[in-house]
Amino acid sequence: MRQNRRSLLRNPQLCGSETERPRDISVIKNVKKLLAAEGKFASAVWSLGDQALVSAANFLVLLFLARYSTSADVGIYAIVFSIVVIFISVQEALISRPYTVSFFDSELTGRQLAGGALLLTLFFSGFACLVSITLLLVYSFNSEEAQLSPLIAAFSFALPFALLRQFIRRYLLSTVSVRELFFFDAVCITLFLCSIFYVSKTHEFDVVTVVFIMGGSYSMCSLVWLLLRIKQFKLRIIFAKKAGLVFWEIGKWLLPTRAIRELQGYMTHWFSIVLMSASATGVFAANLSVVALSNPFVLGLLNIMTPGAVRTYKDDGMVGLRDQTITNMFIMSMIMIIFFSFIYVFGEAIINLLFPAKDYQQNNLLLLILTGAISIGSIASPISVSLVCAGHAKEESQIYFFVCIVSVITVPILITYAGLTGAALSILLIETFTGLARLRLLNTVFRNADVAFNFKIVMEQFRLRNR
Repeated sequence: MRQNRRSLLRNPQLCGSETERPRDISVIKNVKKLLAAEGKFASAVWSLGDQALVSAANFLVLLFLARYSTSADVGIYAIVFSIVVIFISVQEALISRPYTVSFFDSELTGRQLAGGALLLTLFFSGFACLVSITLLLVYSFNSEEAQLSPLIAAFSFALPFALLRQFIRRYLLSTVSVRELFFFDAVCITLFLCSIFYVSKTHEFDVVTVVFIMGGSYSMCSLVWLLLRIKQFKLRIIFAKKAGLVFWEIGKWLLPTRAIRELQGYMTHWFSIVLMSASATGVFAANLSVVALSNPFVLGLLNIMTPGAVRTYKDDGMVGLRDQTITNMFIMSMIMIIFFSFIYVFGEAIINLLFPAKDYQQNNLLLLILTGAISIGSIASPISVSLVCAGHAKEESQIYFFVCIVSVITVPILITYAGLTGAALSILLIETFTGLARLRLLNTVFRNADVAFNFKIVMEQFRLRNR
């Protein structure tokens, strides 16, 4: 069937005689739309599959640590992972997201822009490694903190390759090479998990070992991919400079937003390890890992929604972006309602099965509150995508800055008086407030552009358009 459609596109005369030419054009347009829809569906499937692999890897690492080590190791790994994510978020704000947004509008060619972005990623990775090594030297000379040196050394080794791997993932998403992305991540994750499994059965297993294995696995896969795909990048310092100037116009507003958002997201981990203990942080991270089972769907869809929203805004303007936002929020709402119902019914059983140690038991309320918080944040995530596409990242960053200040005050208070439940409540309150603030900002943006952001009006426009 698909081959017949493609034949029709190559040979429009197959549709009929010359007198039927207007009908032929209509048929060809319909076939093009159908093929485009099939391509989008295939990309969505590959993207969801890839995100499922990534989320499964993060979950299984925590599971291995919980089974073969202590809850304190789980807590320390959560802190280390949060720092890696913050570095990745800075890279996303300054390089990866601006690269995606500038993909169609930059004066540079595709290879030049990609080469500039890759060089900027390598420079940033080197800077991050230098900061980590400096920290290692400081702790090495401090006898009281010398026990942290192996962990910092492992982190210094793993961080640059984690950043490089994330750039490759974003590059493949930007070029809509989702199937290649799936196989790239499959190889990385398989190597990572097999190494962890082998070490957990044959050697002493702790968080330092896991971080070293992460660096080794990511370095091998990323460097091999670069050797195979290096011709897709035109590596020149001049292109890095030009790309950097283009990226900075967007990234200077994305950076505070992403940095503050990640600081806010992991603030609870940091306060819990300071105000309670590493074991309590491990329990919190274990429950959060169960909630993160939604990530394959949420992040997989966001990986598609972001470039899709950029194209929609470029082709159809604010009206198209408005329609895309509503559609994306509706899809996210349906997914998160189903997910919350699943956790409500099976959440406690899942915790008991996966984390049988006593430390992780009797935390069902904590799990439900975290699920509600993640659901609200996921439903509001398409709003952030649309604000960036419409050029309002600056205003969104102001929202996150204010929320971060509120978080610094409320999170330690709630943890002090309500423990881990208070930590979960702080996330719920923050996600709710942030989502409402972003929705209000987006409504203002559409109203200023004379585009209605009203459900009844939008449905009426859909009805008239499809008549």
